[in-house]
Amino acid sequence: MPPAMSPRQIARFCSRLYPRWNAAGVEARLKRFGVPRDTPFGRLSKGQKGHVSLALALAFGPRTLVLDDPTLGLDAVARKSVFEELIGELADRGTTVFMTTHDLAGVEKIADRVAVLRRGKLVLDEEMETLKRRFRRVSFPRSQEADASRLEALAPVAVASRGWAVETVVSEYDEERFTALRPAGSEGPEVSALTLEEIFIALTGEGEEDR
Repeated sequence: MPPAMSPRQIARFCSRLYPRWNAAGVEARLKRFGVPRDTPFGRLSKGQKGHVSLALALAFGPRTLVLDDPTLGLDAVARKSVFEELIGELADRGTTVFMTTHDLAGVEKIADRVAVLRRGKLVLDEEMETLKRRFRRVSFPRSQEADASRLEALAPVAVASRGWAVETVVSEYDEERFTALRPAGSEGPEVSALTLEEIFIALTGEGEEDR
């Protein structure tokens, strides 16, 4: 964006490049986001600049939108407004959005399908609902640590010691198979669902170089 031009001027310039342009929609979005329309772009905050970019990207009614970490560096309020815009506007319009992001908590609420990259290689690509259903954390008390080996049939991807317990993340959880694998007369282990971020860490490792 030319830093000396205001959002209003940039929008007017960009409108000449497309056969369709929703000028009223741009103005409404900038107003809703609280972006001053006549302040030079270079003097806007990072969040405001992001909102200007998103408003311009939506103005010509794209069928497909590619967003590269659109919430990077934004505060919690700005991130929330970006995701609400994606939900409220694009889902109703039927626009397909491909988004790369490190904001896993935010994208978990809106994504239909998720892919995970590890060191440049695709390690997962599937629907969010399926992904959340098949990953589980299974916690064994220390006294039952030996029983953790029973979970091989559920495809464990990560094992960690947490003081009093041993936790195993399995990638092919099935209630019937799990029940059959439980030690007879055992009160444990405990099974819990995982967030998208927890699944990501289990698949890629906690080291920064693995991300």
